[in-house]
Amino acid sequence: MSPMRLAMQERKHEPQTLDTIMTEQPSAIALIPARSGSGRLANKNIRSLFGHPLLAYAITAARNAGVFDKVLLSSDSKAYLRIGEHYGAEGIHRPPELASSTADLIGVSLHALDQLAAQGYEPEILCLLMPCCPLRKSAEVRRHFEVFRARERAFQLSVTDYTFSYPQWAMEVGPDGAMKHHWGNEALGRSQELNKLYAPSGAVWLVRVDEFRKQRAFYGTPLCGEPLPMPDGIDIDTPEDFRTAQALALGYLELDGRSPSSNLSSANRMWSPTSLPNPLKKKDAMEEIRTKAATMACVIPARLGSKRIARKNLRLIGGKPLLAHSIDAALSSELFDTVYVCTESEEIAAAAIEHGASSRPLLWAW
Repeated sequence: MSPMRLAMQERKHEPQTLDTIMTEQPSAIALIPARSGSGRLANKNIRSLFGHPLLAYAITAARNAGVFDKVLLSSDSKAYLRIGEHYGAEGIHRPPELASSTADLIGVSLHALDQLAAQGYEPEILCLLMPCCPLRKSAEVRRHFEVFRARERAFQLSVTDYTFSYPQWAMEVGPDGAMKHHWGNEALGRSQELNKLYAPSGAVWLVRVDEFRKQRAFYGTPLCGEPLPMPDGIDIDTPEDFRTAQALALGYLELDGRSPSSNLSSANRMWSPTSLPNPLKKKDAMEEIRTKAATMACVIPARLGSKRIARKNLRLIGGKPLLAHSIDAALSSELFDTVYVCTESEEIAAAAIEHGASSRPLLWAW
Protein backbone atom coordinates (compact mmCIF):
# COMPACT_ATOMS: atom_id res chain seq x y z
CA MET A 1 0.00 0.00 0.00
CA SER A 2 1.35 3.44 -0.91
CA PRO A 3 2.31 5.90 1.87
CA MET A 4 -0.29 8.40 0.60
CA ARG A 5 -3.14 5.89 0.67
CA LEU A 6 -2.04 4.61 4.10
CA ALA A 7 -2.04 8.18 5.39
CA MET A 8 -5.56 8.69 4.02
CA GLN A 9 -6.80 5.58 5.84
CA GLU A 10 -5.15 6.61 9.09
CA ARG A 11 -6.68 10.08 8.74
CA LYS A 12 -10.16 8.57 8.86
CA HIS A 13 -9.54 7.20 12.36
CA GLU A 14 -7.58 10.04 13.92
CA PRO A 15 -9.12 13.30 15.19
CA GLN A 16 -8.14 16.28 13.06
CA THR A 17 -6.52 19.32 14.70
CA LEU A 18 -6.27 22.78 13.13
CA ASP A 19 -3.98 25.64 14.00
CA THR A 20 -6.80 28.07 14.80
CA ILE A 21 -8.29 29.72 17.83
CA MET A 22 -10.80 26.87 18.15
CA THR A 23 -9.94 23.57 19.79
CA GLU A 24 -12.79 21.35 18.59
CA GLN A 25 -13.40 20.76 14.92
CA PRO A 26 -17.05 20.94 13.88
CA SER A 27 -18.53 18.26 11.69
CA ALA A 28 -17.96 19.14 8.04
CA ILE A 29 -18.48 17.58 4.63
CA ALA A 30 -17.15 18.32 1.16
CA LEU A 31 -19.60 18.05 -1.72
CA ILE A 32 -18.57 17.80 -5.38
CA PRO A 33 -21.49 18.40 -7.80
CA ALA A 34 -20.95 16.61 -11.12
CA ARG A 35 -23.89 16.17 -13.46
CA SER A 36 -23.31 14.25 -16.67
CA GLY A 37 -24.37 16.96 -19.12
CA SER A 38 -22.52 20.12 -20.10
CA GLY A 39 -23.67 22.66 -22.67
CA ARG A 40 -20.38 24.36 -23.48
CA LEU A 41 -17.77 21.62 -22.95
CA ALA A 42 -18.98 18.09 -23.59
CA ASN A 43 -18.46 15.60 -20.74
CA LYS A 44 -16.60 18.30 -18.84
CA ASN A 45 -16.61 16.69 -15.40
CA ILE A 46 -14.88 13.53 -16.62
CA ARG A 47 -12.71 15.20 -19.24
CA SER A 48 -9.16 13.92 -18.90
CA LEU A 49 -6.58 16.33 -17.51
CA PHE A 50 -3.16 14.63 -17.46
CA GLY A 51 -4.72 11.20 -17.29
CA HIS A 52 -7.38 11.85 -14.65
CA PRO A 53 -11.00 13.06 -14.93
CA LEU A 54 -11.62 16.61 -13.70
CA LEU A 55 -13.84 15.47 -10.84
CA ALA A 56 -10.91 13.45 -9.42
CA TYR A 57 -8.98 16.64 -8.66
CA ALA A 58 -11.80 18.00 -6.50
CA ILE A 59 -12.15 14.69 -4.65
CA THR A 60 -8.47 14.36 -3.84
CA ALA A 61 -8.13 18.04 -2.87
CA ALA A 62 -10.91 17.47 -0.33
CA ARG A 63 -9.46 14.19 0.94
CA ASN A 64 -5.93 15.52 1.23
CA ALA A 65 -7.12 18.64 3.06
CA GLY A 66 -7.80 16.37 6.03
CA VAL A 67 -10.64 18.43 7.52
CA PHE A 68 -13.82 16.69 6.30
CA ASP A 69 -15.76 13.83 7.85
CA LYS A 70 -17.11 12.87 4.44
CA VAL A 71 -16.27 13.62 0.81
CA LEU A 72 -19.38 13.25 -1.36
CA LEU A 73 -19.98 13.25 -5.10
CA SER A 74 -23.48 14.19 -6.31
CA SER A 75 -24.36 13.05 -9.82
CA ASP A 76 -27.19 11.75 -11.98
CA SER A 77 -24.78 9.31 -13.66
CA LYS A 78 -24.07 5.90 -12.15
CA ALA A 79 -20.81 5.81 -14.10
CA TYR A 80 -19.71 9.15 -12.63
CA LEU A 81 -20.54 7.89 -9.15
CA ARG A 82 -18.44 4.78 -9.70
CA ILE A 83 -15.56 6.89 -10.96
CA GLY A 84 -15.93 9.09 -7.87
CA GLU A 85 -15.93 6.00 -5.65
CA HIS A 86 -12.72 4.87 -7.34
CA TYR A 87 -11.05 8.12 -6.27
CA GLY A 88 -12.42 7.95 -2.72
CA ALA A 89 -15.76 9.79 -2.68
CA GLU A 90 -19.10 8.54 -1.40
CA GLY A 91 -21.80 8.79 -4.05
CA ILE A 92 -25.20 10.48 -3.87
CA HIS A 93 -27.45 9.75 -6.83
CA ARG A 94 -29.50 12.84 -7.63
CA PRO A 95 -32.89 12.73 -9.39
CA PRO A 96 -33.29 13.91 -13.03
CA GLU A 97 -34.90 17.20 -12.01
CA LEU A 98 -31.65 18.14 -10.25
CA ALA A 99 -29.51 17.22 -13.27
CA SER A 100 -30.86 19.59 -15.92
CA SER A 101 -29.08 22.68 -17.21
CA THR A 102 -31.44 24.83 -15.14
CA ALA A 103 -30.96 22.96 -11.85
CA ASP A 104 -29.16 25.09 -9.27
CA LEU A 105 -26.49 24.19 -6.74
CA ILE A 106 -28.75 25.11 -3.85
CA GLY A 107 -31.21 22.35 -4.70
CA VAL A 108 -28.39 19.86 -5.33
CA SER A 109 -26.78 20.67 -1.98
CA LEU A 110 -30.06 20.52 -0.05
CA HIS A 111 -30.76 17.12 -1.63
CA ALA A 112 -27.38 15.84 -0.41
CA LEU A 113 -27.93 17.27 3.08
CA ASP A 114 -31.41 15.73 3.25
CA GLN A 115 -29.98 12.35 2.24
CA LEU A 116 -27.48 12.58 5.09
CA ALA A 117 -30.14 13.78 7.55
CA ALA A 118 -32.25 10.72 6.69
CA GLN A 119 -29.27 8.65 7.86
CA GLY A 120 -29.10 10.58 11.12
CA TYR A 121 -26.15 12.81 10.21
CA GLU A 122 -26.34 16.60 9.96
CA PRO A 123 -22.99 18.36 9.43
CA GLU A 124 -22.36 21.85 10.73
CA ILE A 125 -20.29 22.99 7.73
CA LEU A 126 -20.75 22.32 4.02
CA CYS A 127 -17.90 22.89 1.57
CA LEU A 128 -18.70 22.92 -2.14
CA LEU A 129 -15.84 22.13 -4.53
CA MET A 130 -16.58 22.52 -8.25
CA PRO A 131 -14.97 19.90 -10.53
CA CYS A 132 -14.24 22.67 -13.06
CA CYS A 133 -11.52 24.12 -10.77
CA PRO A 134 -8.88 21.38 -10.90
CA LEU A 135 -5.86 23.52 -9.97
CA ARG A 136 -6.93 24.23 -6.39
CA LYS A 137 -4.44 22.85 -3.87
CA SER A 138 -5.46 20.83 -0.84
CA ALA A 139 -3.47 23.28 1.31
CA GLU A 140 -5.71 26.12 0.04
CA VAL A 141 -8.85 24.12 0.84
CA ARG A 142 -7.53 23.59 4.37
CA ARG A 143 -6.56 27.27 4.75
CA HIS A 144 -9.98 28.47 3.58
CA PHE A 145 -11.61 26.09 6.04
CA GLU A 146 -9.44 27.36 8.90
CA VAL A 147 -10.21 31.02 8.06
CA PHE A 148 -13.93 30.24 7.84
CA ARG A 149 -13.89 28.68 11.30
CA ALA A 150 -11.55 31.11 13.02
CA ARG A 151 -13.53 34.16 11.86
CA GLU A 152 -16.86 32.46 12.60
CA ARG A 153 -18.25 33.13 9.15
CA ALA A 154 -21.57 31.88 7.82
CA PHE A 155 -20.97 32.24 4.06
CA GLN A 156 -17.57 32.35 2.37
CA LEU A 157 -16.63 32.19 -1.32
CA SER A 158 -13.17 31.88 -2.85
CA VAL A 159 -12.33 34.90 -5.01
CA THR A 160 -9.52 35.66 -7.43
CA ASP A 161 -7.97 38.72 -9.00
CA TYR A 162 -9.06 39.90 -12.42
CA THR A 163 -5.69 38.85 -13.80
CA PHE A 164 -5.63 39.91 -17.42
CA SER A 165 -7.55 43.17 -17.37
CA TYR A 166 -9.68 45.46 -15.21
CA PRO A 167 -13.45 44.95 -15.09
CA GLN A 168 -13.97 48.72 -15.02
CA TRP A 169 -12.64 48.79 -18.58
CA ALA A 170 -15.21 46.29 -19.90
CA MET A 171 -16.42 47.00 -23.45
CA GLU A 172 -19.48 45.96 -25.42
CA VAL A 173 -19.04 45.15 -29.12
CA GLY A 174 -22.05 45.47 -31.41
CA PRO A 175 -22.82 43.39 -34.53
CA ASP A 176 -21.17 46.05 -36.69
CA GLY A 177 -18.03 46.10 -34.52
CA ALA A 178 -18.92 49.39 -32.83
CA MET A 179 -17.72 49.54 -29.20
CA LYS A 180 -18.92 51.31 -26.08
CA HIS A 181 -17.91 51.24 -22.43
CA HIS A 182 -20.16 48.85 -20.52
CA TRP A 183 -20.02 50.86 -17.29
CA GLY A 184 -19.93 54.28 -18.93
CA ASN A 185 -17.08 56.73 -19.19
CA GLU A 186 -17.36 57.66 -15.52
CA ALA A 187 -15.91 54.25 -14.58
CA LEU A 188 -12.72 54.84 -16.54
CA GLY A 189 -9.46 55.87 -14.95
CA ARG A 190 -5.80 55.02 -14.64
CA SER A 191 -5.20 51.44 -13.48
CA GLN A 192 -3.37 52.73 -10.39
CA GLU A 193 -6.52 54.59 -9.31
CA LEU A 194 -9.06 51.80 -9.81
CA ASN A 195 -10.64 50.06 -6.86
CA LYS A 196 -9.51 46.49 -6.27
CA LEU A 197 -12.21 44.11 -7.49
CA TYR A 198 -12.44 40.31 -7.28
CA ALA A 199 -14.12 37.56 -9.29
CA PRO A 200 -15.87 34.68 -7.50
CA SER A 201 -14.35 31.26 -8.17
CA GLY A 202 -15.97 27.86 -7.73
CA ALA A 203 -12.83 26.46 -6.10
CA VAL A 204 -13.91 26.58 -2.43
CA TRP A 205 -17.35 27.59 -1.11
CA LEU A 206 -18.11 27.24 2.60
CA VAL A 207 -21.40 27.69 4.46
CA ARG A 208 -22.83 27.03 7.90
CA VAL A 209 -25.50 24.44 7.24
CA ASP A 210 -28.08 25.98 9.59
CA GLU A 211 -27.78 29.41 7.90
CA PHE A 212 -27.70 27.80 4.46
CA ARG A 213 -30.97 26.01 5.18
CA LYS A 214 -32.56 29.22 6.50
CA GLN A 215 -31.49 31.48 3.63
CA ARG A 216 -31.34 28.81 0.91
CA ALA A 217 -28.37 30.58 -0.65
CA PHE A 218 -24.61 30.36 -1.07
CA TYR A 219 -24.47 34.14 -1.54
CA GLY A 220 -26.09 34.56 1.87
CA THR A 221 -25.83 37.32 4.45
CA PRO A 222 -23.27 38.16 5.69
CA LEU A 223 -21.19 37.10 2.70
CA CYS A 224 -17.37 37.03 2.92
CA GLY A 225 -14.72 36.43 0.29
CA GLU A 226 -11.37 34.72 0.74
CA PRO A 227 -8.68 35.40 -1.88
CA LEU A 228 -7.20 32.53 -3.88
CA PRO A 229 -4.28 32.81 -6.33
CA MET A 230 -5.73 33.13 -9.81
CA PRO A 231 -4.09 29.98 -11.27
CA ASP A 232 -5.58 27.92 -8.44
CA GLY A 233 -9.03 29.39 -8.94
CA ILE A 234 -9.39 29.02 -12.70
CA ASP A 235 -12.86 27.83 -13.78
CA ILE A 236 -13.08 25.57 -16.83
CA ASP A 237 -16.19 26.17 -18.92
CA THR A 238 -14.90 26.21 -22.51
CA PRO A 239 -12.23 24.44 -24.59
CA GLU A 240 -10.11 27.60 -24.31
CA ASP A 241 -10.34 27.45 -20.50
CA PHE A 242 -9.26 23.82 -20.60
CA ARG A 243 -6.18 24.63 -22.68
CA THR A 244 -5.34 27.45 -20.27
CA ALA A 245 -5.56 25.05 -17.32
CA GLN A 246 -3.25 22.61 -19.12
CA ALA A 247 -0.75 25.40 -19.79
CA LEU A 248 -0.86 26.56 -16.15
CA ALA A 249 -0.32 23.02 -14.87
CA LEU A 250 2.67 22.60 -17.18
CA GLY A 251 3.93 25.96 -15.94
CA TYR A 252 3.75 24.72 -12.35
CA LEU A 253 5.82 21.73 -13.41
CA GLU A 254 8.40 23.88 -15.18
CA LEU A 255 8.72 26.46 -12.40
CA ASP A 256 8.31 24.38 -9.24
CA GLY A 257 8.88 20.80 -10.35
CA ARG A 258 5.38 20.00 -9.08
CA SER A 259 1.99 19.62 -10.73
CA PRO A 260 -1.66 19.53 -9.62
CA SER A 261 -1.94 15.98 -10.90
CA SER A 262 0.54 14.96 -8.22
CA ASN A 263 -2.05 14.76 -5.45
CA LEU A 264 -3.21 11.70 -7.40
CA SER A 265 0.28 10.26 -7.33
CA SER A 266 -0.46 6.78 -6.02
CA ALA A 267 -0.90 4.20 -8.76
CA ASN A 268 -3.92 3.01 -6.76
CA ARG A 269 -5.67 6.31 -7.44
CA MET A 270 -5.24 6.12 -11.21
CA TRP A 271 -8.08 5.41 -13.61
CA SER A 272 -7.01 2.24 -15.41
CA PRO A 273 -8.67 -0.92 -16.74
CA THR A 274 -7.10 -3.11 -14.06
CA SER A 275 -8.48 -0.96 -11.25
CA LEU A 276 -12.05 -0.43 -12.48
CA PRO A 277 -14.56 -1.15 -9.70
CA ASN A 278 -16.41 -4.39 -10.45
CA PRO A 279 -19.80 -2.77 -11.23
CA LEU A 280 -18.16 -0.77 -14.02
CA LYS A 281 -17.36 -4.00 -15.81
CA LYS A 282 -21.07 -4.52 -16.41
CA LYS A 283 -22.16 -3.83 -19.97
CA ASP A 284 -24.71 -1.10 -19.18
CA ALA A 285 -22.28 0.94 -17.10
CA MET A 286 -19.52 0.56 -19.69
CA GLU A 287 -21.89 1.70 -22.43
CA GLU A 288 -22.67 4.82 -20.41
CA ILE A 289 -18.98 5.61 -20.15
CA ARG A 290 -18.51 4.87 -23.85
CA THR A 291 -21.08 7.52 -24.81
CA LYS A 292 -20.06 10.15 -22.26
CA ALA A 293 -16.29 9.82 -21.94
CA ALA A 294 -14.98 10.34 -25.44
CA THR A 295 -12.14 12.48 -24.10
CA MET A 296 -11.04 10.17 -21.29
CA ALA A 297 -7.48 8.90 -21.10
CA CYS A 298 -6.41 5.56 -19.65
CA VAL A 299 -3.42 5.36 -17.32
CA ILE A 300 -1.54 2.09 -16.79
CA PRO A 301 0.99 2.19 -13.93
CA ALA A 302 3.97 -0.08 -14.59
CA ARG A 303 7.15 0.04 -12.55
CA LEU A 304 10.14 -2.11 -13.39
CA GLY A 305 10.76 -3.62 -9.97
CA SER A 306 8.66 -6.37 -8.39
CA LYS A 307 9.37 -8.20 -5.13
CA ARG A 308 7.78 -11.51 -6.13
CA ILE A 309 8.39 -11.71 -9.89
CA ALA A 310 11.46 -10.00 -11.30
CA ARG A 311 10.69 -7.59 -14.16
CA LYS A 312 7.08 -8.73 -14.01
CA ASN A 313 5.65 -6.13 -16.39
CA LEU A 314 8.10 -7.18 -19.10
CA ARG A 315 7.59 -10.94 -18.72
CA LEU A 316 6.40 -12.48 -21.97
CA ILE A 317 2.93 -14.01 -22.22
CA GLY A 318 1.92 -15.23 -25.67
CA GLY A 319 5.00 -13.59 -27.12
CA LYS A 320 4.20 -10.12 -25.72
CA PRO A 321 5.19 -8.41 -22.45
CA LEU A 322 2.58 -8.42 -19.71
CA LEU A 323 1.90 -4.69 -19.91
CA ALA A 324 1.18 -5.01 -23.66
CA HIS A 325 -1.94 -7.01 -22.85
CA SER A 326 -3.29 -4.15 -20.71
CA ILE A 327 -2.48 -1.71 -23.50
CA ASP A 328 -4.29 -3.92 -26.04
CA ALA A 329 -7.34 -4.18 -23.75
CA ALA A 330 -7.52 -0.40 -23.33
CA LEU A 331 -7.08 0.32 -27.04
CA SER A 332 -9.57 -2.31 -28.18
CA SER A 333 -12.22 -1.03 -25.74
CA GLU A 334 -12.46 2.20 -27.81
CA LEU A 335 -13.26 4.06 -24.60
CA PHE A 336 -10.13 6.18 -24.50
CA ASP A 337 -8.58 8.83 -26.69
CA THR A 338 -5.14 8.13 -25.27
CA VAL A 339 -3.51 5.27 -23.37
CA TYR A 340 -0.60 6.23 -21.12
CA VAL A 341 1.88 4.01 -19.32
CA CYS A 342 3.35 5.70 -16.24
CA THR A 343 6.78 4.35 -15.38
CA GLU A 344 10.21 5.25 -14.06
CA SER A 345 11.87 2.80 -16.47
CA GLU A 346 13.14 3.72 -19.93
CA GLU A 347 12.92 0.04 -20.88
CA ILE A 348 9.22 -0.14 -20.01
CA ALA A 349 8.61 3.20 -21.71
CA ALA A 350 10.14 1.85 -24.92
CA ALA A 351 7.99 -1.30 -24.71
CA ALA A 352 4.88 0.80 -24.09
CA ILE A 353 5.49 2.96 -27.14
CA GLU A 354 6.25 -0.12 -29.26
CA HIS A 355 2.84 -1.57 -28.38
CA GLY A 356 0.83 1.59 -29.07
CA ALA A 357 0.79 3.51 -25.78
CA SER A 358 2.26 6.84 -24.83
CA SER A 359 4.75 6.91 -21.96
CA ARG A 360 4.71 9.31 -19.03
CA PRO A 361 6.92 9.63 -15.94
CA LEU A 362 5.42 8.59 -12.63
CA LEU A 363 3.56 11.42 -10.89
CA TRP A 364 4.78 13.14 -7.73
CA ALA A 365 3.30 14.57 -4.50
CA TRP A 366 1.39 17.89 -4.57
